[in-house]
Amino acid sequence: MALGGCSRTPVESSPPGAASASAKPSADCPGLFEPPAGATLLCDQHDLATDAEVHWRSFATADARGNVEQHYRTLAERCGAEVKAEANQLGIGRGPQRLSVHDALPKAYPGCDKSPSSQHRTVVIVSSMFRR
Repeated sequence: MALGGCSRTPVESSPPGAASASAKPSADCPGLFEPPAGATLLCDQHDLATDAEVHWRSFATADARGNVEQHYRTLAERCGAEVKAEANQLGIGRGPQRLSVHDALPKAYPGCDKSPSSQHRTVVIVSSMFRR
């Protein structure tokens, strides 16, 4: 989708420096909102709201959800990101960026025309929100 003439500014959900005082950014922080190595891209979409745009991508991997969650939880702790654990989902956020980890089945996450294959066990969704 092409957007002409739009100025996009990332949305800050918390003031700069609001991360945990004990968490120190590390060289791994840029990888916090990256898909798992070798993951298959399922969706790459933009959703528009009245004053914002959300760009989200979903990825499927054969790795067990617990292993994927542990990887991202470790990165989030190093980077001072917010972590929210629920029964069937791990959510991580920092500023306008979000990442969530889900079981591939049952499907309890946003999707598109492409679905995980029978070999995929975990789906990771990465998103960024921009004010328009």
